[in-house]
Amino acid sequence: MPLYNSMIAWVALTAVVYAAFFSGPAPEKGKVNWFFAVLTFGYIIFWAGVRTGVADTAEYIYAFENYPDFDVLPQYFASHPKGPGFSALGIFFRSYVSANYHLWLMFIAIVSGISVMTVVRQHSVSFFLSAYFFIVSLNFMWLFNGIRQFLPAAILFGMSWLLIVDNKRWIYALLIVLLSYVHLTVIILLPFCFLTHTKPFGPRMMLISVGIILIIIFMNPVFSTMDDILSETSTGYTMDFSAFEDDDGVHPLRVLVAFTPSIIALARRKVLIEYGTPFIHHCVLMSFVAGCLYLVGMFSSGIMIGRLPIYFELYNIILLPFLLKCFSRPMSYTMTAICVLMYFAFYYLQMQNSYYISEITGLIENTP
Repeated sequence: MPLYNSMIAWVALTAVVYAAFFSGPAPEKGKVNWFFAVLTFGYIIFWAGVRTGVADTAEYIYAFENYPDFDVLPQYFASHPKGPGFSALGIFFRSYVSANYHLWLMFIAIVSGISVMTVVRQHSVSFFLSAYFFIVSLNFMWLFNGIRQFLPAAILFGMSWLLIVDNKRWIYALLIVLLSYVHLTVIILLPFCFLTHTKPFGPRMMLISVGIILIIIFMNPVFSTMDDILSETSTGYTMDFSAFEDDDGVHPLRVLVAFTPSIIALARRKVLIEYGTPFIHHCVLMSFVAGCLYLVGMFSSGIMIGRLPIYFELYNIILLPFLLKCFSRPMSYTMTAICVLMYFAFYYLQMQNSYYISEITGLIENTP
């Protein structure tokens, strides 16, 4: 856990140093410059890239070391149908770039981490606060575990400008379809290509909530089907919520944390509608869906908890800092302090049994 705690400390340190160098408005209309952006996320990416023993990392290393030559792809896919896009990328990397699995893991960490970083730099009203929430909401753990799913999730997050800014829905939809060959669950994002520019808590958003409630009502056949599909498309990754819950569903505390941005957004709805950008409005929708998915998980086996919400939860790291600035200055400081402490408490409870192993650095923490 000390290593993961150091990431929080690193974000705080870079924020202090940045403030010391840029006491006035930052360059590029308030954006953090690229050097500090890369410096902040680079620390997290580095440790993700040099790991050798975190959760399912051993499975990815084994798969990479046993990839065949690039010219036998058809035969390999015939016997290994799961995630053919990810396998093809790994085989290409091993054949034409390097057979060193450390470089492969670093490559995936860089692509995923930079994809998240660019969106945070572009759209967050507080870069360092977003980086903090990225860690304490546990989204950062996807860089260490479940990387096959997080790769398309991060890429689509990074390319969200196609959908929200340029309104190129069909191109974004095509990208989703292509990335489904990396992890099939990304298909869940397809309907949301046509739900952009949704008014926060307006009729369309309420319609989505009704749809999710109907899923809860008729969840038995739905989850039976989802269980079959996900068991065939996943590496078996599910985030460990044992600190909060039994195996039969999500603990209400996790649902509360997931719904926190939506609760604040509802309380500041008028300010949100008046001052929020189309990207922020989309963040509200995605955040609300993430909360609803966790709510569904309360009444299920939790089979999708480690898989589906991440496609929506990432938008919270942009939304939360914006919402916290929607209050008057004294209240904004108070609300920020409450959220910082609440999310840290969630992080602390969840990470109690965490561990980390890196053969490159020789660092070993709390081996399982």
